[in-house]
Amino acid sequence: MQRSIRLGHCICNHRLPYPCDVFKEKNICSCAGERPEAPTGPVQLTKPVEKAGCASKIDQAFLKQVLKDLPAVDDPRVLVGVPAEDEAGVAIIGGHSINDSEIKAGFAVTSTIETDKIVTNAAARPGDVLILTKPLGTGIVAFVSQIGRANADSVEAAATSMTALNKKASQLMVKFGAHACTDVTGFSLMDHLSEMALSSGVDVEIIWDDIPLFPGVLEYAAAGILPGAIERNKESCGDRIVTDDALSQEMVDMCYDAQTSGGLLIAIAESDAEVFLKALHKNGISTAAIVGRVSAKVSGLVHIKTSGKRKIPSPGLAGTPAMPVDEGRIRSNKQTDSEEVACCADAATSSASPADGSDIAQIKAKFNDFLGVASSPHGLDAYTKQAMAIVLSVATRCEPCLKMHLKNAKEKGFTQDEIDEAAWMGISFAGSLAMVFYEQQKNS
Repeated sequence: MQRSIRLGHCICNHRLPYPCDVFKEKNICSCAGERPEAPTGPVQLTKPVEKAGCASKIDQAFLKQVLKDLPAVDDPRVLVGVPAEDEAGVAIIGGHSINDSEIKAGFAVTSTIETDKIVTNAAARPGDVLILTKPLGTGIVAFVSQIGRANADSVEAAATSMTALNKKASQLMVKFGAHACTDVTGFSLMDHLSEMALSSGVDVEIIWDDIPLFPGVLEYAAAGILPGAIERNKESCGDRIVTDDALSQEMVDMCYDAQTSGGLLIAIAESDAEVFLKALHKNGISTAAIVGRVSAKVSGLVHIKTSGKRKIPSPGLAGTPAMPVDEGRIRSNKQTDSEEVACCADAATSSASPADGSDIAQIKAKFNDFLGVASSPHGLDAYTKQAMAIVLSVATRCEPCLKMHLKNAKEKGFTQDEIDEAAWMGISFAGSLAMVFYEQQKNS
């Protein structure tokens, strides 16, 4: 607005005098986003809109059915609302809608804040303790649930957590004088923590074994059922994360899981940490845990370490038999179980196996290790590599490979249509012989 006054014309159109008709009517310059100076005295946070409607392809009768259980605010001009006396202490008074066949709602959060109680993500100090108020794993649980492989305990725990507010935790955080805080959202624990470290100019350490997880998350990760958002979060902040060599790939992946309605990650002085944690537990935030500390005033790196007290279980999902594991192999980010080897090398055995310690045995062991590294998720996630394994098994017409990878794909939650799509990709490269081969194996 000041710029318009100085220029003598409207910013959005230099041919128009200041103030233009848009500014007079809407109280805002539509191109520059300028408003008049804030008035002194009481501020009106909301303004009712007459004849508000809903631009949507959704049948209005169905929409009313969806919204019927929400008690309406006592104002006919407000679309939907809940009483201000609810736990969150807010009223839903509308938002923008999207002309689509799916329900989508967008809301702007309008509120006031006490300036002496602001806790930012840029003031963590060396020696601070890091406390996480909710478990990780909502993204993994939701994905496993979508493909019908989640157990009821996982879904129930994740749903309960997602519907729990961070209100009490934030109030206690202010009361106990926390130095810094960030929420944990779809950008994952690692993205938010690395942003806190970078903004605060400190390095931080996280102990993987101390991170609270929802029931079943360890088993899902061990089975390789992980959502694609994990890889996208790695691309976003992976260059600022340093991982312990003892951490397997699955352990690291969980730290990048995208959270819906995640908890708060709070940096607080070590002298206040225990009493603060007890207060959280006393107020019903029972899963809150100390997960790490701020190490030093350095460059903004996150170091993930392990104490070794928590292990990744052998592959298998709750409610389904676990896949057999060769006791002689150690599951890590450099090796996978024999069931996961992307080749027929271990699928067939010979009657005359080479003696342990022989040159041939060592060559085979190194070859299997190489296959394990090649087939484990890195830049490509486990699902993409599993589909690629089916493509190559069909294209090369390797019967042991295909049988093994069809089994693994079904255990990972692939549908038959997805398996067929991958197989036909291989057929498109290898021709009719591959088509006959796949149909024979599929029908067998």
